[in-house]
Amino acid sequence: MFLKISKNTVFVSSNKYLLYTDTSVSQLRRFRTKERNLQEDPVSFSESRIFIEEKENILTEDSVKKTSFHILHVDDDASILQVSKQILMDVDARFEIDNACSVEEAFDKLACGSYDIIISDFEMPQKNGLQFLKELRETKNEIPFIIFTGKGREEVAIKALNLGATGYFNKIGDPETVYGELSHGIVLSVERAKLAQDLKEKLSIIESVSENIGAGLTIIGRDYRIIWANKVLRQLGGERNKLCYSTYNKLSDVCPDCGVKKIFENGATFDSHEYNNIDSKGEAFWLQIIVTPIRDEKGNVISALELTISITERKKAEEQLRRANSILNSKITKKRN
Repeated sequence: MFLKISKNTVFVSSNKYLLYTDTSVSQLRRFRTKERNLQEDPVSFSESRIFIEEKENILTEDSVKKTSFHILHVDDDASILQVSKQILMDVDARFEIDNACSVEEAFDKLACGSYDIIISDFEMPQKNGLQFLKELRETKNEIPFIIFTGKGREEVAIKALNLGATGYFNKIGDPETVYGELSHGIVLSVERAKLAQDLKEKLSIIESVSENIGAGLTIIGRDYRIIWANKVLRQLGGERNKLCYSTYNKLSDVCPDCGVKKIFENGATFDSHEYNNIDSKGEAFWLQIIVTPIRDEKGNVISALELTISITERKKAEEQLRRANSILNSKITKKRN
């Protein structure tokens, strides 16, 4: 049944979906069926009541494209490619699958196309799946990569994971189970890769801003180990998994007046304090350290963000001003006497 509401709006009804289109946007709406009286609607119908469905979710054409999974499947067996494509697309309608019968063909497709993930057989003529993966990683291509093979050898799985594979699945077994697990692995691998890329881009922006102002920025875990540090602090040895207090301040225990400790142990929501010490050249330096908590979705504190700003020049200027005022006050006192 087609229901024309206006010149720009058309609803096409089916058992589960209504397709809405206007002059600029096509939207797919999923609904729960619900009876509604449309007697007051200005459009005339032969029936006084029709079934419409309550909106649950809207996907625009753009968002459908964004949630699609572009897959390159590589296998020397054309029948496996054909069957796998049909089953996977039935399992998840978001999958868009392109096939290649060899590693060479796969590289040709990668050169002219864009994919979210690669699924590859292990044993193939000329080059096998592990050689394919190794060549990809050597060219700094970090695309998610799944080995999908009928040769379920443990050493192959270990080598694949060591080379940077994101998954390893065996073709042998009940098709529903095999392709259900493969489908889940595809979605999980792509989503993790996208999250990692998003995080990398955000950290890059933060790094650029903090570096330009000469500030140190680091994320510290509850065990006081460094999770991430920007370039300013990496130059001071701030590497992942190192203890922050021994790395930055050469101490054997948590720093005095540690803001991170206040966040973790005292439940503080913010801490700012000054810290001074002597550097390797024997010169005094001052820092302002600002710490805030990082929370998970449930509100639990999982780490701390620490911003370190050098205030050495300010402290030196303040000391010079203090000395100048002291000298001036001393001269004024002498004149009065």
